[in-house]
Amino acid sequence: MLNDRRRAVLAALVDEYVSTTQPVGSKVLVERHRLGCSPATVRADADRCRSHEFSYFDGNGSLD
Repeated sequence: MLNDRRRAVLAALVDEYVSTTQPVGSKVLVERHRLGCSPATVRADADRCRSHEFSYFDGNGSLD
């Protein structure tokens, strides 16, 4: 299940990926989208989204 923060992370991830067509680092998401959490939290949330098959996270700090 997605909470508000995970929705924001997923929306930022999709927006950034669509804009660049490149893997997106969690630090970039925090800086560009002002998510109000740490890059580690973004990675954890992205991993949770991946486990629900909403996104692909390669585990190396880049999000696809």
